[in-house]
Amino acid sequence: MTTVFIILFTLIAGLLIVKLYRRMMLGKNYPVPRRNFPMYVGRNRRGITPGTYYVSRSCAAEAVVLCKKNGVWHVLANKRGPGCFNSVGLWNVPSGYVDTDETCERTAVRETFEETGVSIYERNLTLYCLDSVPTGRQNIVAVYYTVLNREELPSTSDEYSEKGEISEIKWIPETEFDYYRWISENHIGRVKEIIKLLDKDSDPNK
Repeated sequence: MTTVFIILFTLIAGLLIVKLYRRMMLGKNYPVPRRNFPMYVGRNRRGITPGTYYVSRSCAAEAVVLCKKNGVWHVLANKRGPGCFNSVGLWNVPSGYVDTDETCERTAVRETFEETGVSIYERNLTLYCLDSVPTGRQNIVAVYYTVLNREELPSTSDEYSEKGEISEIKWIPETEFDYYRWISENHIGRVKEIIKLLDKDSDPNK
């Protein structure tokens, strides 16, 4: 009897340790596509398919990519597709979670290319703010902006995005910002603030 008890106790303890380890590794069960690490193989209770890895949502980067055409600022944005796990149908600028092997700047560059097909460079990024909301689902968002000095708006593509992640990509003029449904007021509010800052810096009379 004692031997059976020891074996059962060992098995239960082992299962608990494995479960605790998986919980620590998988974070809060929010799916985040991984590209540089081995994928988690299998399905969980939420039915996420193999090829999805789960990590912490504690740090993200956001890229406000701006281009001026005919004197009007345009921001690069995408509409969240049916493959997203929340906020489907809402617009946002390129953004995503920081991988363990990259900087916030690199995340901003990578997410911009993956979500829109537009190439930007770390050396041209300017940190606008670190948005920290400890009571929210993600704690820190590093917000960067960059200005593309082009005569024409760069072409876009969803070729490199996850399947169903993006349903539409646009260069949205500042005159039409309020006609779109954004992921949050704070989100588009930062874009407006950055444009105001750029206009102030370019006008010596202000």
